[in-house]
Amino acid sequence: MSRSAGSISAVARGTIHALIGPNGAGKTTCFNLLTKFLQPTRGRIVYMGRDITALAPADVARLGLVRSFQISAVFPHLTVLENVRIALQRKRGGFVRFLALETRARRLR
Repeated sequence: MSRSAGSISAVARGTIHALIGPNGAGKTTCFNLLTKFLQPTRGRIVYMGRDITALAPADVARLGLVRSFQISAVFPHLTVLENVRIALQRKRGGFVRFLALETRARRLR
């Protein structure tokens, strides 16, 4: 088994591009390499002028290079707000000021 992405050129900041191709073309592998879910077998990954090849996934995410997954892991018996609360609690590593969030949400309605 191997992975080879070939060469990918830089794109201009603020532009929108698409990565398309048939199943098995390597789209997911490309994103997994960029976000460090996979390590490249050769070459470098440079983001905003910085070599991020050796960084851990969490460090890359802190730089703002993140991904989302197609399959959402939600709790179907909970409301949207309750699911968001759980996600925030997990992200922040503990207690989240839910009352403050609830107050803000009411103001937005």
